Amino acid sequence: MTDFLHATLGLVDSLHQLVAAIVVLIVCGLAWVFGRSPERWGATAIFLAYIAAPIMQDTTDWVSPQIGLMGVDLALLAVMIWLALRTNRFWPTAAAGLHLLSLLAHVAFILDAGVLALAYIIVLNLIGYLVLAALAVGVFEGRRLDHLNPRSA
Repeated sequence: MTDFLHATLGLVDSLHQLVAAIVVLIVCGLAWVFGRSPERWGATAIFLAYIAAPIMQDTTDWVSPQIGLMGVDLALLAVMIWLALRTNRFWPTAAAGLHLLSLLAHVAFILDAGVLALAYIIVLNLIGYLVLAALAVGVFEGRRLDHLNPRSA
């Protein structure tokens, strides 16, 4: 239980983590309030992955592959692919494609120990922001499309 509390409270140990938490809450909040079903499902999956990530991270060895985090990313990719296949929205396809890059970064780090741990972490964080951007664009594009064609909502 203490590991869970430490990991959860550890979401905001630094300025970068505080900014990430604010961005995740804003984008997911917009999706929950203004989005339709696909955006709400996507926001929920992203939020749960955001909460699960620090719990699954290996904080004892930052220079080794993050297998637990890779599992979280794989689960989020599965949700994005499911949304891409089941909805008429474009953003889940973009989010799935971007998130696939996260998994490839994990694989590259596992296969080549020469990949810098800092580069690995930066890539994972950057892709996370791009997935959030895809969701945000999807919320506003979905609202625009729903306004043009009310029957598609």
